Amino acid sequence: MDFSSEVKSIFSQLLQSFDLHLVYEIKNILEFESTNISVRFIYNEREKSTYFFVGKKDSMLYPINEYLIDDLTSTLTQISEEKNQPILSRFYSFLNSEIGIEILNGDISRLEQFIRKDSSEYTSMLVNHQRIQKADDAWLKKDYVKYINLIEEIGISNISNLYRLRYKFARKKSEFNR
Repeated sequence: MDFSSEVKSIFSQLLQSFDLHLVYEIKNILEFESTNISVRFIYNEREKSTYFFVGKKDSMLYPINEYLIDDLTSTLTQISEEKNQPILSRFYSFLNSEIGIEILNGDISRLEQFIRKDSSEYTSMLVNHQRIQKADDAWLKKDYVKYINLIEEIGISNISNLYRLRYKFARKKSEFNR
């Protein structure tokens, strides 16, 4: 069964129950819409990857991947236990979950809140990684004051033991040199 037929077979009844109808279809791309929600399915033959997007109609659609499904539904054991299921089955279970039903009913606030939080955490991780690199550079240059400041920006509780030991050493060195 080709991708488009499989998507229609699995999702049509569920989506129609929320008044979402197929509005766009070309090879391996299907989009369903209601008066306020869009759901898009894409299969990339070259990558052998399936992509899903949901969001407000005529607005930005959010990508939904396996990791997002796992994070959003971690408390829903039914979906958590389906990690080895094909992605279309997992996405169907996601749409049939509490948050999926909220989305299909037009309420994407929890999804948006989760994506903002996830994005913020990712950005924070990148910034801390950059600070660690700068701290490593300061350490190599024996710029202990800069090292201390960078580690304090990251937060002592957020660093490994190696960086804590270096931090203590740098504090002693910087106090000794005053």
